[in-house]
Amino acid sequence: MLLPIARAQPSYFKDSFVLKDLLMALGKLPFNAILFTSDATSMYTNIRTDPALMVISAYLRDPSTQEQFPHYNAEALIAALEIVFRNNIFRFGDTNWRQISGTGMGISPAPHWATIFYALHENVIVPKWKKYLFFFRRFIDDIFGIWLQDPDPIVNEDMWNAFQADLQKWHGLEWICCNPSSTVNFMDLTISISGDGTISTSLYEKEQNLYLYLPPHSSHPKGVNKSLINGQILRIRRYAPRKATLTPSSPDSFLVYLTVDMLRRISNLSSRELNKTLRRTCLGLHLSTMQCALKNREQHAVRCISIWNSIQMTHHPTKSNLCGESM
Repeated sequence: MLLPIARAQPSYFKDSFVLKDLLMALGKLPFNAILFTSDATSMYTNIRTDPALMVISAYLRDPSTQEQFPHYNAEALIAALEIVFRNNIFRFGDTNWRQISGTGMGISPAPHWATIFYALHENVIVPKWKKYLFFFRRFIDDIFGIWLQDPDPIVNEDMWNAFQADLQKWHGLEWICCNPSSTVNFMDLTISISGDGTISTSLYEKEQNLYLYLPPHSSHPKGVNKSLINGQILRIRRYAPRKATLTPSSPDSFLVYLTVDMLRRISNLSSRELNKTLRRTCLGLHLSTMQCALKNREQHAVRCISIWNSIQMTHHPTKSNLCGESM
């Protein structure tokens, strides 16, 4: 019931792919544009149940909301939300507890509830700051925006601080903003303003990433193993700069090769099966194309270890076996 309403909020976007498409559509940015991100501190815990029910109920009862979203009965939906969010029962050790405030982790409507709750505040402050906010989007508790700097540094700092203060004015939620910069990490993207004023993106992975892929003996359809390879390569390629190309000697090709090699071993695919999988991707890559610059297994080991260290994939479960097999 809440999903269509959450998706209709001006700041909503589905995932990183959608965000990149939105950013690419902006074209060349103004000369004074700079990027920023903001993160809510323990958002679910700090969304107090009483204020959230009050503001969301008022929004759902509003005639304009019901006209825009005729799929729900306001009173029935509000009653259901009250049952769900006032009766979150969880187990701690050998005791049972009922959560009396805050949004329960894992409750199905929680993401849409949180999205709508803060959107009601965004719909007021974003228009207020339209002179400085060139772009503004939020994924639950993560904000990405493009700030237009004032020519006067003192005025710009005052306006930036006032905007940050406005973010905080919503029922106790606390937002921590990074210092505006030409490059920021947001979700799994590194987003930068290029020299020509356009946006460019690349893949960003946190150091805590454990790379927990499904093992080949897992009870899943056979196609899941191949989809791991398809999905990871397409993800790397879609996040890369639009004009980037992969050549056997480029660092990106070795990153893709390394990813493919690791996933092939994890998913237990033969080289022949892997080639068939790769040919069905938009890259049109072939395993031998990525191997042609590597003359022997020793070179392969040195290059893979070097790239492994440079991209900080230190927690991958197959690191010890990276060079333990021949192709």
